Amino acid sequence: MNLKDTLALLFGSNFCLGRKAFIAAVTALSVNGVASAASIGVNYVDTGNAGVQNGTADALGSAELAGVPGYEQLNWNNLGRWGNPTSLNDGFGVMTGVNVAWDANNTWNSGVGTSTANNKLMAGYIDATGQPNIPGSPYSGWNNANKPDAYVTGLGAWLTSQGASSYSVLVYTDGDATEGRIGEYWLQNAAGRTSARSPSAAI
Repeated sequence: MNLKDTLALLFGSNFCLGRKAFIAAVTALSVNGVASAASIGVNYVDTGNAGVQNGTADALGSAELAGVPGYEQLNWNNLGRWGNPTSLNDGFGVMTGVNVAWDANNTWNSGVGTSTANNKLMAGYIDATGQPNIPGSPYSGWNNANKPDAYVTGLGAWLTSQGASSYSVLVYTDGDATEGRIGEYWLQNAAGRTSARSPSAAI
């Protein structure tokens, strides 16, 4: 398993995670400085379908423990290629009030297989468009060049409910080492439209 980047940042209640290139399986949030702290894990699976996707081969079951040592968790949220604000469970299986909207060019898989929970964690991913990125402040909102995007809301209230003032963001990624591709990742404060697409738009 590759832990490509670990960031410990506190924004407001919203942030956006942008990624580029042949990358990406999951993201996880973990509160800091709290005994028995909760965490929220997202596992992007290899399907073009929208929303929660618990039926794919690379979906993690609620009792499957996966993650880098010290950040392992159960109850991963298995998500497809795109989705409008979707409620997330924490590692205890409790609804958090944290929501994510996300969109990607497509999905693919790393070829690692699904024989273990950690393999599943690293198997499916949401893919990029291959365009040069356009990071901006404030968040520019669902620009195709920046996909995949994940727009997270409700973190402030969740932190308060946990008695925490900060959180860590772990990004688990993989890449195509034979094609010279580069991955870029960033977090930023976000404001504006939280939906990835209009409900009437074609997938």
